[in-house]
Amino acid sequence: MSSKDDKEAEIFREIWTSLSQEDVSKYTRDRGGLTYLSWASAWGVLMKKYPGATYEFDPTEFLPDGSAMVNCRLTIKGVTREMWLPVMDYKHKAITKPNSRDVSDQRMRALTKAMAMFGLGHYIFDGEDLPRVPLPILEDINNVKQELGASEVKGFALIDKAKTVDELREIHAKNEKSWKEFGEAAFKEVMKELTKKRKEIEGKDDGTKNSE
Repeated sequence: MSSKDDKEAEIFREIWTSLSQEDVSKYTRDRGGLTYLSWASAWGVLMKKYPGATYEFDPTEFLPDGSAMVNCRLTIKGVTREMWLPVMDYKHKAITKPNSRDVSDQRMRALTKAMAMFGLGHYIFDGEDLPRVPLPILEDINNVKQELGASEVKGFALIDKAKTVDELREIHAKNEKSWKEFGEAAFKEVMKELTKKRKEIEGKDDGTKNSE
């Protein structure tokens, strides 16, 4: 590599080392089963570290099917990262003929992900909310119900009644979406019960086979 390439690589490394250590989990919120980082909060953290950082957006690209793509370039200390995103709705599906608000919102999502490309909150987009503090996992389903103020978590009672792994798969398929809507902690607790029941069924099957 040339000396210029070496210098740029060193700058990228320095920025990544600095920003990837920032815990921005307190600025996140859950929506639709995914964790979002507030662009304004992320930008505030970035400005404390690199106040000279700048960003720019290319003109929105409209595709033949009516959907659109946005592009963001973020420059810190003279080096640049880019991020492209389709304009999507809250279900993460491309919007046909998006309006100006749709485009504006997605541009800021692209900016947030561009910051992640430099290291800031990158773990969030890798499926991790809290890089150093573990998520609170509720001890049992009764705690989940109490936390939610719900008399029953839909589909949970069926797990205990299942007799086969196929029945468990069917329960999972029918109820996974509603479980996720209760939040990450509740969803993990239900999945833990599902796994526990599957192992119980498989253990009984093994015992039956061994006794024959």
